[in-house]
Amino acid sequence: MANVLGQLVHSVDLLGDSPSLSRIAFQAKLRYDIFDDMHEIAPLKTFLSAAETYKIEEIIFVFGIDSVCQSPDVVLISPTKTPKDLLPLSQIEAMSMDWKLIGTHGLTWEMMEKYDRKLLEDLKNEYILRKEEMTRAGVESGDFEEDSWVGNPSTWTIKKITYIQAVSASVAQIAAGI
Repeated sequence: MANVLGQLVHSVDLLGDSPSLSRIAFQAKLRYDIFDDMHEIAPLKTFLSAAETYKIEEIIFVFGIDSVCQSPDVVLISPTKTPKDLLPLSQIEAMSMDWKLIGTHGLTWEMMEKYDRKLLEDLKNEYILRKEEMTRAGVESGDFEEDSWVGNPSTWTIKKITYIQAVSASVAQIAAGI
C-alpha cells in the first residue's frame, strides 16, 4: 500500500507542475492501512501527501473479488451487504462505540463515510491545537510545518469518502431487476 502511494508521490516530477487526480480508488481491505493503523503512521502520512499533491477530492473504497475488479464489464454499485457483513469485527466495534450504537446492526455505509471524514477532521483539529501550542512556545511556523507528520490540513483537498461494490455487468443487471 505505502509502496503504491510512494510511487504516486514520487512520480509527480514526471507529470508537470500541477497534477490532478480528483478521485482515487483502493480495495476496501486497504482502508485499515490508511486510517486505522495509527501505530504505523507512514501509510497515512504518505496517503495525505499524495492526496495533497494530486488534489484528490474523493477516496473510494471498493469491495469486490479481484477477478471482478479486473473484468472489462465491471460496474460499480452501492454495496449490497451491510458494513457488518463485509468489514472486520474490530472495525465495526470501534465505529459502533464511536457512534454510540447498541450492537452493530445500525451501522450504515453513510455512517462509515462520515466516520472516515471525522478521522481526518480530528487530525486537522489536532494539527491546529498543536500548531497553537508550538507558536505559544516560540517555535517558528516553518519549523513546525517540517515537524508535523500530517502536513498542513489547510491544503488537504479530500471532501468525500465513498464505499462501493464492484460487480460484473450481468450481476448489476440482476440486482437492478433488468
